[in-house]
Amino acid sequence: MGKKKRRGGGKSLVQSIEKLAKGGALLLPAAEAAFAQASTHDKVGVIGARYTGFDIRDGSFQWGRLVEGWGPYVAVEAGTRIVHKIIGIIRRI
Repeated sequence: MGKKKRRGGGKSLVQSIEKLAKGGALLLPAAEAAFAQASTHDKVGVIGARYTGFDIRDGSFQWGRLVEGWGPYVAVEAGTRIVHKIIGIIRRI
């Protein structure tokens, strides 16, 4: 007997949308800096500063830069968790 062909069904549309939203939120700060009108050296410095908080150009650390880079991802992650909790509460009612 031959193997059964597996179907692609079973994946939730919500899971796919969440995955895309998280990826987009993680790449958004880098994409914004990459499309800015600046030299490549400055773009790399801005991108690095947004994800680490440390600016290699002036050697300083700022929490605001760290929030610029990770803020969108944390917001999407928190939003998806809150939505899942609310859906769970509604289902129990």
